[in-house]
Amino acid sequence: PPPPPPHHPAPPRRSSDLLNSAEVKNFKTWAGGPSPEQRLPARPGLNRFAWNLRTEPIPAVQNVFVMGGLGGTRVVPGVYTLRLSTDQEGLGPVEVQATVLSDPRINATKEDYQQQRAALKRIAELARDVHLSVNRLRQVKSQLAARLRLIKEIKGTESLVSTGQAAMKEIARWEAQLIQSKQETFQDVINFPNRLNAELLTLASSLDTNDPRPTKSSIERLDELASQWTTLKKEYRSIVDGSIRQFNDNYQ
Repeated sequence: PPPPPPHHPAPPRRSSDLLNSAEVKNFKTWAGGPSPEQRLPARPGLNRFAWNLRTEPIPAVQNVFVMGGLGGTRVVPGVYTLRLSTDQEGLGPVEVQATVLSDPRINATKEDYQQQRAALKRIAELARDVHLSVNRLRQVKSQLAARLRLIKEIKGTESLVSTGQAAMKEIARWEAQLIQSKQETFQDVINFPNRLNAELLTLASSLDTNDPRPTKSSIERLDELASQWTTLKKEYRSIVDGSIRQFNDNYQ
């Protein structure tokens, strides 16, 4: 937001100001990428902030299109505590309770909403783990590429270069099972098959509806996708503890 007029003191920072003004200005997204985070205004005087009744968004993989969206899922009906914190001395956090009501047109029980929430939370945790793991190995791959450029012209490093190149191929093969980097628009989902992350987010979209009752088939599909990630996460550990560690040991 713009700075306050000179005769006003600078407004105190609030805990929901997660990004500074430079980061907000430089925020960039892409098709199928994340939306800017909601930010509490900090202008002098009365401000308004509308909670979208959704949980935290799922971290993105840079420049990777995702059909299904990365926004958090809607919260279930219940009582929630809203807390406003500031770093201004003498002002402690302010809390207020808010009640989210269920749609009176939907004949659903509290247990139905809890089942929906449990399934959506599980999907979000799986998708977050997938994306963070991909991001970590992308960083490793970038570091590997930089080191290989440095050593490939040095005599006697042929074995080390070969180990590094093998690790790069392992990472690429593993990543290709989790994300579809060839998709750039919603039309590309026809041309290139979805991978695990898109399958999870598509399932979340089908569950995140006004009717909270998850179907038996959706829970079975969730179990299948969770099982796939269990296998691929073992491969992640195998890459980290195998070829990457071997390269690091030999590089030193």
